[in-house]
Amino acid sequence: QSPDGVSLYMASNRPRYVGDTRTDLDIWVAHRRNKHAPFGAPQNVASPVNTTADDFCPTPIRDHGLFFASRRVVPGACGGADIYFTRFDRRNGWSEPQHFACQTEGGPNGALDEQGPSYLRRHGEAVLYYSSGPDIYLSEQLPDGSFGPAIAIAELNSTFGDFRPNVRRNGLEIVFDSNRANTLGGQDLY
Repeated sequence: QSPDGVSLYMASNRPRYVGDTRTDLDIWVAHRRNKHAPFGAPQNVASPVNTTADDFCPTPIRDHGLFFASRRVVPGACGGADIYFTRFDRRNGWSEPQHFACQTEGGPNGALDEQGPSYLRRHGEAVLYYSSGPDIYLSEQLPDGSFGPAIAIAELNSTFGDFRPNVRRNGLEIVFDSNRANTLGGQDLY
């Protein structure tokens, strides 16, 4: 959900039009007039955000920014799904998504799937939490707006798969899913 509460972003493989046979994930958004109104029908965000590859895990932030993961093949892709950022402008639509650097170049994206980017800005500092492969990481935003190296969060990671962190706005709580021992079957929330 967008910070203002009037847009709900999601990933779906639903058809974009009658007869559409593609099965890749796209990012969709549903809008409403205010926080008390119902959401309208979801609309496909379209290009340049969506491609013929899987585009998913949308995380909207203030000022019409959107973090997301994508399996698009672009020069400099790190392998698997990487994290991207785009911004919406009413006149020009969505900007060309910015790809973050690979871990081998000091950035957050690794060779495995990145998922669940969650952005936290507090006290003049900004951090991006996300999962890469079976672990949860953070990456600090640098003064130029890029993100630094991946730092594993030992307190959250286990010998099982820990994925898709979502950090509360005050930074004091984090929710993620995991397939740790004694789950109710598959991925459970922690």
